[in-house]
Amino acid sequence: MLAAQDLRESHKQLEQEVYDRTRELSQSSDALTAQTSALKTTQDRLRESEAKFRRLAEQAADLIYLYRIRPERKYEYISPSAAPLTGYTPEEFYANPLLGLQLVHAEDLTKLRELESAPVDPVKPLVLRMVRKDGRIIWTEHRDIIIRDAAGRVVAIQGIARDITDRIVMEEKLRGRYWH
Repeated sequence: MLAAQDLRESHKQLEQEVYDRTRELSQSSDALTAQTSALKTTQDRLRESEAKFRRLAEQAADLIYLYRIRPERKYEYISPSAAPLTGYTPEEFYANPLLGLQLVHAEDLTKLRELESAPVDPVKPLVLRMVRKDGRIIWTEHRDIIIRDAAGRVVAIQGIARDITDRIVMEEKLRGRYWH
């Protein structure tokens, strides 16, 4: 009789353990479902945010870019406005990571190279002359953000550039009037 009693008690304990474990698994499953749902919502919001940024960047008249310096030089993003501004398509920039440097007028290269080592004043734009694909020289205004790694090394430059040639020409004309 004692063996039957022990067997019933063991069976009851086993049933309780199965019940407890099933409840724990159910709770874990519910938590996992909630986390999966939250992750999907976050991913949807991220996709929506990226789509908004892309629409904004791709419709902007200004050139928007993210240029990686380390570990290797490359354009991570360059907006379609690269073509009207420089005469080169974004694909040409992606294919030639040095194209942006090659477009900078030789006399302005020093200003550009200082960008990697000198502190950048985000309020003061960098003004550079660029030589377009058709050979025409244009004046551009760049507003850049320098991205550094944990060691303080410049790893990327994110920025916006716009053609200010008309403004420079007008300023030169006005100076000419006042100097005479």
